[in-house]
Amino acid sequence: MIFAESSKEISVLRGSKVLKGSRFLLLMNLDSLDPTQRSSLQTLQAMNAPLASAHVLKEQLRGFWKQPDIVTARSFLLNWIFAGAFETDIGQLIKVSRTLLRHYKGITAYYNHKITNATTEL
Repeated sequence: MIFAESSKEISVLRGSKVLKGSRFLLLMNLDSLDPTQRSSLQTLQAMNAPLASAHVLKEQLRGFWKQPDIVTARSFLLNWIFAGAFETDIGQLIKVSRTLLRHYKGITAYYNHKITNATTEL
């Protein structure tokens, strides 16, 4: 949703050439981007601040899975929710944050067993 709303603004302001293929840039891991893709992503982010904020928060949230233990993971997730997403004026991020908060115990339970249902979702 954030991309769809932002893409309308950008296409009106700068033309649609910048947008071609940019949705995938936003979904890809930052570490996976080649220099050309990084440049395109930076251009896109410079054109739209809410989109840039959403992308930064998405990348930060990936860090949740790299936490060493459940205590650190809980702190990380709550900090991301309250000091990150809730502080933006981006409705979709606030909605995601509320969902994460509702499922907080289940999400952080990953650190007790290190088991996910990822393979069932393919």
